[in-house]
Amino acid sequence: MFKVGEIKQVSNEEIVIKKTKHENGHFENGKVRYTEIESLSFKILSDDYSFEFSLKEPIDSLLDIPMNEKVDLKEKIFIGETFFNIKGKENYIDPYFDITIYRYLDNKFEISIVFLSDELEKANYSGSIIFDFDLDNYLDK
Repeated sequence: MFKVGEIKQVSNEEIVIKKTKHENGHFENGKVRYTEIESLSFKILSDDYSFEFSLKEPIDSLLDIPMNEKVDLKEKIFIGETFFNIKGKENYIDPYFDITIYRYLDNKFEISIVFLSDELEKANYSGSIIFDFDLDNYLDK
């Protein structure tokens, strides 16, 4: 059986990328040490929907991604802090999603997200998001 949907045009799309800081705890010589990490958070916004996620690794770790290679980004983001919100109602449950990053032209990157959100508001939502950004805008020079 086929279930065929339609692509909905969303209005007032906006991508917000911000530098964020968080502490990373680790053991060193039997003691807990904390390191402050500067990272990036991403918000993809529209009138009815939003999708948010944050990197858990330092910003410059993206420079380790090989040129012209698509890489799974899930290992570099906080799981449990990825949100798909509908009409302003916050959804704290991670949707099923695939997220990849592709590096091209020195420090330019493309992020591609495909997600499926089961039974939010008694309906299933699926979608895709693709955007690019220039890492040079966020690196300290």
